[in-house]
Amino acid sequence: MENQKLEPRLFYKSYTGFVNMVNRLRPNPGNKPPDDAEAFFGEIYLEQIREWLKKSFGEQRQLRILDGGIGEGRIAHPLAVEGHLLTGIDKHRPSLDVSESKFLHSGTDVTLILGDFYTELQRLGEGTFDVVLCLETLYTCPDYRRIVSELVRVLKGGGLFIASFRSRYYFLATLLRKKNYKEALFVSRHSEGILRVAKLPTYYNWQTIGEIVQMFEQNKLALQSTVPIGVFCGMEPDGIAGICSLDLSEDVDFEALRIIEATVMKEIEGVGRYFLAVGKKRSE
Repeated sequence: MENQKLEPRLFYKSYTGFVNMVNRLRPNPGNKPPDDAEAFFGEIYLEQIREWLKKSFGEQRQLRILDGGIGEGRIAHPLAVEGHLLTGIDKHRPSLDVSESKFLHSGTDVTLILGDFYTELQRLGEGTFDVVLCLETLYTCPDYRRIVSELVRVLKGGGLFIASFRSRYYFLATLLRKKNYKEALFVSRHSEGILRVAKLPTYYNWQTIGEIVQMFEQNKLALQSTVPIGVFCGMEPDGIAGICSLDLSEDVDFEALRIIEATVMKEIEGVGRYFLAVGKKRSE
C-alpha cells in the first residue's frame, strides 16, 4: 500500500488536535490569562458589540445571537442579561460548565452545544440568527475559511457578523521580541502555519486588513468596520506585552488603558493583538 501524504490543511488539523490534547493533559495553571486581563479585553469587545447592535437594531431586545467559541461566557452572558437569546458552541467541556453556571446563577436562558465547531454549525438551520459572534477562536482553526462560510450561512440576511482575527503584526511583534527571526520571516510571507509561540509548536493563522476585506467579499458580507483590539497592551509572551503587560495586574491602571485603547482604535490600522471585524450579510 502506498504511503499517502497529508494535504497541508489536513496535517495542520491533525497536528493541532494532537497539541491541544497534550496541552489539556499537562497541568499548566500559569497558562490561563489573568481574570483582570480577560475582563479588560472583554469590556473592549462588549463596548464595540453593543455599539453595533444599537446601530443595526436600535433598542431591540431578544435578538437571536450565536457565540461561536463561547468559552466561559464572558461576552455571551452579559448580552443574555441584557435580554438577548444566546446560543453558544464550544468543544471544551470545562469552559461550558463555567458558562452554564453563570447563566444559571443569573436566571438567564442559553442553549449550549458541546462539540466540534464546524460539525455543530452544519446542524444549525440557515438564516437562524440575527447576530453571529466569533471572538478569539478562528486563529487556531485550520478550517477557518469553512467555518466563516458556515457562520455566514446561519446568519439572517441583513444580520451582523462580528469576529476577531489575529493580526500579522501580533505574531511579528511576539516572534521578534523572542529574536526568532526565522519564524518572523515566515509570518511576513504567509498567512498561516505552525509557529513556536506557546510551549509547543502550534498551528495559527493571521490576516491583514486586505485579507479580511477579501474574505468578507467572498462570503457576501459588507464590511462595516475593522478596529484593533489591544494596541499597546498584551499578556506574556505577547510582543505587545513588551509595551504594557497585563500580567502585572497590581501595577496596571486598567481604566486609563481602556480609555487610551478606545481613543486610538479608530486611528490605527494594521496593529493590535486582534482585528475586530464587523460585517453585514447582504440580503439575497
